[in-house]
Parts: sequence; structure tokens; C-alpha cells
Amino acid sequence: MVSHVECCAIEMPEVSDSLRKNIWCILEWRGKLLIVEICHRNDEFGESFVEVRVFEADLSTIPVRLTEIESLDGDCIFISPCSSKSFRPCHYGEGGGEGDLIYIFLLGHLHRFVYNMKDGTMAPFAADIPEDKLGEVDGKVMNSTLLFPPE
Repeated sequence: MVSHVECCAIEMPEVSDSLRKNIWCILEWRGKLLIVEICHRNDEFGESFVEVRVFEADLSTIPVRLTEIESLDGDCIFISPCSSKSFRPCHYGEGGGEGDLIYIFLLGHLHRFVYNMKDGTMAPFAADIPEDKLGEVDGKVMNSTLLFPPE
């Protein structure tokens, strides 16, 4: 488990397409530090997602080395603006989820989707939550919080 990191440099992977915008998320997975890169861009149809990449950070090197991983060994990841968490679907009983999925729940309807690491496909988030339910009474956007039972 990662307890703390003193000042470190990370060489981020190169982005080949200059039109891309990146969202970076950090979380702990099985005692390892993961960095999830969500790439998207604006095209003629509006904003679209291009890809999701997952990197394991090796904190023993300077600068920190990032190694792209292709599988979560059957685990899943939830990403939201306030928190991110990895979990094993088997801990949540029958129908607890399929492995190697990344559930991305960021602000706005375009930022709610499920990425499948096995085949690289993206699908809409199953829970169709109306935009008006994601805001506070005064109209400000409310950050979603994901609650998980103790493991």
C-alpha cells in the first residue's frame, strides 16, 4: 500500500494527437499506484472519447516510471470527481460486476461511461441519472460520491 510520496517527477506518456484533451486520475489498486488517462477530443459531433489507458507507477525510480497495463486481473475501477476506487466484483455477490471494467462517472452526461479493458470498447453508463439530479438546489453542479461497503 502506498502511504506517502515525497516530491517526485513523472515522465508522462506522449500524446500523439494534439487535438486530445487528457483527464488524469490516480488511485490505489492491490497496493500499487495506478494512473488512469482518459483521452477525449472535440470533433464535428461534439466531445468524444478516444481511449482510456491505465499505467502502474514505479515509485522506486527517479523519475517515476509508468508502465501501461492491459488488465486489472478481474478487478474493476470506479472513477468520480471526488474519489476513485478499485474493487473485486466477487465481493459484491451475484451480479456484482464484470471484471476489467472502468466505470467513469465525471461531470456531464458525456463523461459517464464504462470502458472495457479486455476489448477496448466503451458503453454508456447503465444508470441513466438525469442531469437535474446531479445538481444542488441552487443549480451548481454537485460532485458524485461513490459509496462502497467495507471489504
